[in-house]
Amino acid sequence: MPTAKQEIIIKGAPVPSGAFSQAIRAGDFVFVSGQTSVDMTTGRPIDTDIYGQTERAFKNIVSVAESAGGSANSIVKMGIFTTNLTKQTPHINTAIDKWIGQPYPTRTTVSVYSVTAVGNIVADAILYLPQK
Repeated sequence: MPTAKQEIIIKGAPVPSGAFSQAIRAGDFVFVSGQTSVDMTTGRPIDTDIYGQTERAFKNIVSVAESAGGSANSIVKMGIFTTNLTKQTPHINTAIDKWIGQPYPTRTTVSVYSVTAVGNIVADAILYLPQK
């Protein structure tokens, strides 16, 4: 069984714009870098409201899970950073219901001054994907 970390390449996604991997497998876990409202196929941010930005970030996480050989059900932990926790929480909950579902992953949600130049939310995740 491999124990070293292994980069996960997301099919059809642009190369990351900084010194980071989109996802790394380490044993039975996959660690997903923060996802924003950037469309993975075009590399451009979507121009939409808070719900649309949240939905895109979660859709990107599910795409990463699928590229790693898992699904939304593989997500066991999420970290969510938003610029307006009060306004964003209902949208976060709706998007989690749509893209991830029950049983819900554990979650930490934090309100911050700024998350990115392209939107109001960043979400990362940890997946549990037992190796075969």
